[in-house]
Amino acid sequence: MNLYNDMTEQELKHLLDNKMGKLLGEGNHGKVFELGDDYVIKYFIGRSYTEDYVALEALQESKFTPRLYAHVHDTYVVMEKVRGITLSDYLTINKTLPEGIETQVEELIREYAELGWQLPDLKEREHILWIEEDRAIKYIDFGVMDNFITVKERHPEFYKKTIDNQVKDSISVITKAKEFGIFV
Repeated sequence: MNLYNDMTEQELKHLLDNKMGKLLGEGNHGKVFELGDDYVIKYFIGRSYTEDYVALEALQESKFTPRLYAHVHDTYVVMEKVRGITLSDYLTINKTLPEGIETQVEELIREYAELGWQLPDLKEREHILWIEEDRAIKYIDFGVMDNFITVKERHPEFYKKTIDNQVKDSISVITKAKEFGIFV
């Protein structure tokens, strides 16, 4: 077991002793449940643990990443509960994207790239949560990310071009969504 962000073993034990809350989401690689008011626990299925955990741990210094509090072998991670709405749901309700989101998406892509990680296609808007109170985004699905550090080190020009293209493509998708009131 590893603990992060000032989580103590006693605090973790207390959280785990309480009844788990509602199921927040599930996919091919695991299930996420509420764990108290401020945390979630993600139980892993299969080898996805490594992919999720390695990216989540590596991206802890980013403001776009939920805080990691604990991980136990290949079983689960405990992390910050992000109170937000997916961009997909936001668009369904509001028909347009929040003001200034293009800048945040660009910053997210570039910041993660600087840390050696490439985001998947951002058309998968369920992976980005909009936090109305903070007017900010958080990225929540780390099992779908690619470790890009080797390319960054061995082929810096290709790496820069790839990130620039990803930013351009993502901003284009967001711009189209704003124009048409949908996410394409």
